[in-house]
Amino acid sequence: MWNYWKQRAIEAGHDARLISAKLVSAVRQNQKTDKNDALAIVQASLLPEVRFISGKSVKQQQLQSIKRLRELAIKHRDALKKQILALLLELNIGCQMEVPV
Repeated sequence: MWNYWKQRAIEAGHDARLISAKLVSAVRQNQKTDKNDALAIVQASLLPEVRFISGKSVKQQQLQSIKRLRELAIKHRDALKKQILALLLELNIGCQMEVPV
């Protein structure tokens, strides 16, 4: 999501930079609220040793999305396999299911 806003800001002619979330969370002093997050972002951007991170390209975002979808599909496949085996065992039907990877 942040990469999206960075790309839109650059298209509008702004100098957009991303700050590491770890740095911002280290600077935040109180509970995590929108107000405290905004204050921490401003404070982190003013630090002398702040390092800005590079955003992902559209191609990198697409590859990351494909990888996440594949991981989710594998997780769902394995869960479904376990549910079917448990149901068969409840019905006293022994079965060895091999799912190719």
